[in-house]
Amino acid sequence: MEAQIRRIASTYLEGVRPTGESGLRSKCPLCGSDRSFIISLHHGGWICWSCGERGALVTLLRQLGLSSTQVDRTVEALNLPPPLSKRLQRRKMLKQQHALLPEYILGAYEGTPEELVEGGFSAELLRKHDVGVDAKNHRITFPIRDTLGRLAGISGRARGDWQIPRYKVYDARPPDPERNRGPGELYGVVEGYVPDNRAHLYGFNDVYPERYFKPNEPQPPLVVTEGYKSTLWMRQLGFTHTVGLQGSSMTAAQERQLGRLRGPYYIMLDNEPGKAYPDRKRRCAAVDIARRLRRSGQVFLCIYPEEMPIGAAPDDIGSAEEAGQVLETAETIGQLRTRKRT
Repeated sequence: MEAQIRRIASTYLEGVRPTGESGLRSKCPLCGSDRSFIISLHHGGWICWSCGERGALVTLLRQLGLSSTQVDRTVEALNLPPPLSKRLQRRKMLKQQHALLPEYILGAYEGTPEELVEGGFSAELLRKHDVGVDAKNHRITFPIRDTLGRLAGISGRARGDWQIPRYKVYDARPPDPERNRGPGELYGVVEGYVPDNRAHLYGFNDVYPERYFKPNEPQPPLVVTEGYKSTLWMRQLGFTHTVGLQGSSMTAAQERQLGRLRGPYYIMLDNEPGKAYPDRKRRCAAVDIARRLRRSGQVFLCIYPEEMPIGAAPDDIGSAEEAGQVLETAETIGQLRTRKRT
């Protein structure tokens, strides 16, 4: 298959050159962007990091203008799976539309949260990640993006201790007078949108292309945290390959995403019993995550310095040196089991 994909690429793509050992890079035939189009030599899957289009080899052949007969012959020669029926294609398209939001929605949450800047966060970093302010609901907003960087959700963090819940994923549900429930934050703006934030890792779209498409290059530590602030703080300290679970557990979708990246993985949950280290019942979320990720690479569990209080989070670490020390002293599951905690 590799030789045939190379032949297809040299025939229909411009500026073809290798990227790593398993792919080819070229000018995108759809948007014309240079160096943004990548196609796998193993299965023909492709993606353009400029226009966001992606798909199977069959989809690419169709978009390149090949006739149905030519596409069928290529599918038969490569022994590729048959293309989806039009009905399944439509269902897939509708499902994708309902899972995404238009970018203009972020315009309603412009502004930089002053409390985060006062807490040490760089205003430039917050703007880069589109962190904003929801003045109406008195919340700090964090956009959630899918693998391609498309807007898949918005989470609002409470700005006051009196607000419940602390984090709220915005939705577009209609008002329900019988339940004394008002409309969702996005009601009237989008239709049919159902939030599914735990299907994504916060910040994954920034890390994915660097690690997946450069398999032979040395990579910085891959840090896995709980939330948005922790992820941004670790990136500000220089650990740019940090992603957030949006909670202390890992979903099956997030496990698949992390499995596509090269380890080793450094699990850095909040410094609480049952999370970063076992509680009295020997429960530990970090250990559960590590066990599942061991199939994809080596996993380490981050242990906070003894002087840090219970409940501390990665964004309470004061400097890059301190964060580096936490990673250097990280332990395997076996090492953590032998630690005595009161």
